[in-house]
Amino acid sequence: MQLGHLLLAHIDIPERLLGALVVLVLAILIVLISRGVRGSPTGLVARPGAPLCTCGVATKWKLPDNHWHCERCNVPVMRPLACATCKGPGRWLRESNAWGCDHCRVVLPAAAARM
Repeated sequence: MQLGHLLLAHIDIPERLLGALVVLVLAILIVLISRGVRGSPTGLVARPGAPLCTCGVATKWKLPDNHWHCERCNVPVMRPLACATCKGPGRWLRESNAWGCDHCRVVLPAAAARM
């Protein structure tokens, strides 16, 4: 039995072309299934409005952890906090492991942190 007879509609397609189309569809299905439900093998998804990391690279949303993540630094990234006193942008202080304000020279409260 030829592959051309398996079609419901009687379309004159060369057997080699039909075989190539079947192989292509199977390859696409294998790739989609291997990626899983999330659509990204790394779990990182580009989203609009992503904050920049301190290294200057745009971050991606990490699934299933649900936070911004920098691929270069391999660290979670939070949106910068605003200082309650001067309303200026906060900066992540690695040595203090907290957000701080350069202008007021204070550490921002941890309760105000948000992802």
